[in-house]
Amino acid sequence: MLFYNSGRVMSKETMSNFSGLRHDLCSLAPVPSSEWTRARDIFSPVTFDKNELFIQQGTKSERFGIIAAGVFRVYCTTADGNEKTLAFRTKGQFIAVFSPYLEGKDCWYSVQAIGKSSIYESTLGAIRSFAKGHDCWDKVFRNYLVRLYVEKEDRERSFLTEDATTRFIKFREAFPALEKLVPDFHIASYLGMSPITLSRIHRSLNEAESSNIDL
Repeated sequence: MLFYNSGRVMSKETMSNFSGLRHDLCSLAPVPSSEWTRARDIFSPVTFDKNELFIQQGTKSERFGIIAAGVFRVYCTTADGNEKTLAFRTKGQFIAVFSPYLEGKDCWYSVQAIGKSSIYESTLGAIRSFAKGHDCWDKVFRNYLVRLYVEKEDRERSFLTEDATTRFIKFREAFPALEKLVPDFHIASYLGMSPITLSRIHRSLNEAESSNIDL
């Protein structure tokens, strides 16, 4: 059963950890100290248990979060009940529904915590108003959207030009920590293959590695 977390707020004392995200955001664009202090006022820390939903498909949402710890899965459920994993999001990344919010439509995907996770939450409306206060935020969000576009283009190229084994190897190289945190069937869905195919690739790679060790 899936549980929707409407915002279980942690103690305000945990806002002291908010500064831990500064490095992640400043990798997108420089943020002055005064702006970082101002940003604390529009965010609240929220925790999620395993499998809890931050955003639920089929609903309208303006929730916006910056991940402080843990892993979230972005996925959609098809008409026949199959889940298709679109992305994984980790520390320092944003979770929200951008295009459905701007178009006033229901979300066509869900965002779910893979395990115990925490975020700093605001709303897209608050973020849009807040960002007008300094041009650094426009650069932060613009550069983040560029990263999303590059990610989307790379994934499309991978599906069109690479075989299943190559896709998995590149996934493991790009996200070494996720393999231990995310169930194999979610990884298989993200890579566009069945769990059986992923298991076969695991076995083949392990056998190849063992052969190299013996040599």
